[in-house]
Amino acid sequence: MLSNLYLRGNSLKTIIAAIMCTLCSLPTHAGPTDQKIPMRLSTASTYYVDGYFTGYGAVDLMVDTGSSYTVINEEALAVLRENGAAIYVKDLTGIMADGSKKIVPVYRIAEMSIGNGCTFKDIEAAVFAGSTRYILGISTLKKATPFTFSLEPPTLLLSNCGESSTPSPPQAITPAAQENTEDLRAIARDDTGV
Repeated sequence: MLSNLYLRGNSLKTIIAAIMCTLCSLPTHAGPTDQKIPMRLSTASTYYVDGYFTGYGAVDLMVDTGSSYTVINEEALAVLRENGAAIYVKDLTGIMADGSKKIVPVYRIAEMSIGNGCTFKDIEAAVFAGSTRYILGISTLKKATPFTFSLEPPTLLLSNCGESSTPSPPQAITPAAQENTEDLRAIARDDTGV
């Protein structure tokens, strides 16, 4: 009889474990601040999403979970700085995919949207020379945790999405706003030496 109870106890534990595994493997549902972002597969077998930098405009972002930082190029940085939407943070020594080391500046970008309305403020982006592609890296994806990268269908499920503070499409910068932008750039130069 004692062995019968032991067997029943183990069976009960097995059943409970099976139920827990089943519940844990059920698909999660998007919450009120979650966004499903469709991804596009390129011919190079990389995935892209629509992006938008307030103060710059629309971009194609390559989704790269192996990249520590979101990456922009110098052209985008120049426009973002001109519009008061980027402030220097630090220099970063990065190890590239080929193993080489590169020192790149990191800027805080005021606002970035992914897909159709998943907006994040004050993201850090590394700036690469030339017209390098835009990369959606872990520094931004961390703000969207928990997130899901799904291949079938190619989708990013991002959490903690905020709303954009700029109307869409963005309005032109007024002369008054331009004066404020110049003040912000002066403050950024004073604080960082740039």
